[in-house]
Amino acid sequence: MIKKNPLKYNGIIMILLIIFILSIGLIFLTIAKENYIEVSGEIKPIVYQIVAPEISGIIKKIYFHDGDIVKKGDLLLELKDEDFLYQLSSDNKKIELLTLEKEEKGNKLNIKKYNKEIESLKLEIQNIKNNLNKCKVYSKVSGIIFEENNYPKEGLFFKAGTEIQRIFSNTEIYAEVFIPEKDYSKIKINQKVKLFINAFPYTKFKVFNGKVVQLKNVKVTKFKDGYTAMVLITDPYFSIIENNKAVEKKLFFGLALQARIYIEKKKLLEYLIQ
Repeated sequence: MIKKNPLKYNGIIMILLIIFILSIGLIFLTIAKENYIEVSGEIKPIVYQIVAPEISGIIKKIYFHDGDIVKKGDLLLELKDEDFLYQLSSDNKKIELLTLEKEEKGNKLNIKKYNKEIESLKLEIQNIKNNLNKCKVYSKVSGIIFEENNYPKEGLFFKAGTEIQRIFSNTEIYAEVFIPEKDYSKIKINQKVKLFINAFPYTKFKVFNGKVVQLKNVKVTKFKDGYTAMVLITDPYFSIIENNKAVEKKLFFGLALQARIYIEKKKLLEYLIQ
């Protein structure tokens, strides 16, 4: 019968134990854990265009209203242009009469006077044409029309520059999140964000992904002092069951949410030391 050498046996166990300890240490040294801060917020629309006439006037026709989808170049609204058309016609007639009069009665003494009056009317006509173009307001972008509770109505007078509608993006969905003042310096552009929509629990639907695209430096007060950041939601679609069928839906404005902004990676060993 062969006797086992206890020293040799113990030596093997010791070597295996050292290898195990070194392996665990290597894991702590190499495996990193993502550190994040938890914030709250809501899905906010991004304004692509403020719809406002460049000149004062009475609304003649509104072609799109709250919730309508528009494309770039769509005619949104028109102002009444009758006064401009009347003035345009009147000035053109004046030019015709002055031109005839200059040909019939013009001489070296008054021909400059006729030319000056005609040039002045031509400049006025050009201004009228510019204003006629401004009577029509077009969409500069594609998106969704938004109107306040008091919808603009045809027949109402609006001053130049007065907001009538807004156009929000209907392709990109953003969330505005509140950043406590103590965490402001930790937030950077392009940081990864996980979003949890209150109305659509992640256990039943999904966790949405995003990234920080803007950090505002204007302090706001929401429970306590802090700042806001805009997060682009990169996968705003989710599935919901309707009539026993899976239907794809898209996140919409106003939804409350919780979010995790991942600010750094730390080794497990660093967490243990801390």
